[in-house]
Amino acid sequence: MIMKRKRDGWQLLLLTGIMLAAALTFVLSGETDAKAYQDTSTELFENDGKKYLFLPSWADAEAEAARYEGEDVEIMQSKNLASIEIETRSGSLEYISADKEHDESGKMTVTLADGTKACEGVIEKIRTRGNSTWSLPKKAFQIRLSEKVDLFGMGAAKTWILLANGFDETGIRNTIALEMADQAGLMYTPEWEPVDLYCNGAYQGSYLLCEKVETGEERVDIGEGFLIERELQDRYEIAVYLEGKSGFETKRGEYFLIESPKEPEEWQVEWIRRLVQAAEDAIYTADGINPETGKAWSEYLDQDSFVRKYLLEEVTKNYDGGVTSAFFYVPEGEARLYAGPAWDYDMIFGNSILDEINSNPQGITELTDHIHGSDAFSALMEQEDFRQAVFDCFEEVYLPLLEALLAEGIDAHAAWTECSVRMDHVRWREMDNRYQYYESYEDNLRYLKYFVEKRTEFLKEVWKDGEVYRTVTLSVEGYGWRKFYVKDGGLLGDLPAPFLNDHLFIGWYRSDGKKYDPYRPIYEDMELEAEWQEVKGT
Repeated sequence: MIMKRKRDGWQLLLLTGIMLAAALTFVLSGETDAKAYQDTSTELFENDGKKYLFLPSWADAEAEAARYEGEDVEIMQSKNLASIEIETRSGSLEYISADKEHDESGKMTVTLADGTKACEGVIEKIRTRGNSTWSLPKKAFQIRLSEKVDLFGMGAAKTWILLANGFDETGIRNTIALEMADQAGLMYTPEWEPVDLYCNGAYQGSYLLCEKVETGEERVDIGEGFLIERELQDRYEIAVYLEGKSGFETKRGEYFLIESPKEPEEWQVEWIRRLVQAAEDAIYTADGINPETGKAWSEYLDQDSFVRKYLLEEVTKNYDGGVTSAFFYVPEGEARLYAGPAWDYDMIFGNSILDEINSNPQGITELTDHIHGSDAFSALMEQEDFRQAVFDCFEEVYLPLLEALLAEGIDAHAAWTECSVRMDHVRWREMDNRYQYYESYEDNLRYLKYFVEKRTEFLKEVWKDGEVYRTVTLSVEGYGWRKFYVKDGGLLGDLPAPFLNDHLFIGWYRSDGKKYDPYRPIYEDMELEAEWQEVKGT
């Protein structure tokens, strides 16, 4: 198997300062050199009594300014990025935005930053997509073209994804993670291109055009193998019992949907279920040996891909890591499960305020922080050979990538998309982003740099320099509430008090019944449970 490599990353951005994807392979319209600029045909956007005109990189800003001379219109223009213009059959996004099952036809034009019209073709179907991101007014889209087209050198395909990056105020977390995955050697990492999207003449925002995670020669090239996705139980049940998809559940309550083959036969479902179950039975034993077959966990799982995928989730502290959008595959002719491709990284590097666990750059999560997380990688980290491979790969592969990200990568990605993201912020300034903490683009970018820096320092201390940190986990009513990390022998001090209706908090207690003492050094990992006293007369 040969992994497709996208680019030379942010180094290319810094060295050339030109558009990364030099050209598209034009399939649908038959002309490649026609200049697209005739008239921007974009609608004015009004907000708080002010009018804005959002222009793509290739537009003639001076000509547009002349058109609106004497009017109170602020003109904002993107830079460096290609634009995608979509016209739906209805002339509106209202129908497809109402339900993820709604779709309609249309047409699409891709114009490079220099004004070259590079693609013009028929959209067979366009629909909205996403789970938690679908709740936002700025929708992500899936497009299926009438013919295969090679966009930005990613390989010919009909189906393409437009990620909205709606939860990420910097607009670059997905690109950073996918770039890191590719450079770390994860097979079949989706290729991507930041673009400006216009729908029915109106600016829709800054988007990330991506390959879809699907099997095929230009995508996940595994022949007649299997592609599966770990999913949440409720989503799994909807997909299987209401939508008719195939999947299976393991003995430990892991739910997997079978993405390929699309309509597997019963024996195929049973074959992949048995493989995953055998692997699960092996990794949860002390010696890593399946007690029934006598085979080691590494005979069921590809160690290299699992190490690199685990590190990608851990290094970025991905809140959804291993929870959902977690893909695995088995190439045709093999009987080992590989981890990947990488997907869905808008909630990494502290970009979640659902709890304070995720926003702390310290801590080794082993992908168990999420309430619906899997214990599989935690079990793998108990296997000495896997754990040592993680330490080695971090020092040799991921630490240099993090250092390069801090030295130049974040700035390069931000510089490339900044004008587009600033336009997006104005276009969607009223959007209810539950993860947004800072108001300005600059401060959101500063926080991203801060988190990456502190995360790198912590992981380097623990995995490279051998510093020992102890974890204190606080649970309320059986659920993990917060985690604190302190160097071995350090003092943690007083801990916060949770709130429970009609109950009085009386302290934190260990499982052996002893109360937590804030004046004693922390020499071991601790799990503390909140104790309550019912308030009489309520």
